[in-house]
Amino acid sequence: MAAESQTPCTRILKQCREFLINYMTEGRLNHILDVLRSQKLLTKASYETIAALNTQTSRTRALLDICLCLGEGAARVVVGLLPEDKKVQVAGRSTCLQCLVNQIFPSWLISSYCTDKTPDH
Repeated sequence: MAAESQTPCTRILKQCREFLINYMTEGRLNHILDVLRSQKLLTKASYETIAALNTQTSRTRALLDICLCLGEGAARVVVGLLPEDKKVQVAGRSTCLQCLVNQIFPSWLISSYCTDKTPDH
């Protein structure tokens, strides 16, 4: 089952969930949804399910849950579209996505596996 996968980007989505929910902006969420749809990783039905939710937080949660079910390809898109230097408060401390990721994986693994971006991004 894809949701049980421990591949690098799906693990980042799981372990950085609180960070991602707090960090996500409406614009970034819409951009991620558009990229997932254009790459045919997200069905129209899943897109509409996410879009129909009332709050940005609930849309972000749904996006993360669906991407975990879709597996590494979708997770890689989400992780690849997040700026690494964005700082937020997590557990009372200011931190960034790259700092959280480095706590989970060695930097060489992330740079070689998750941050491959498509030529148009």
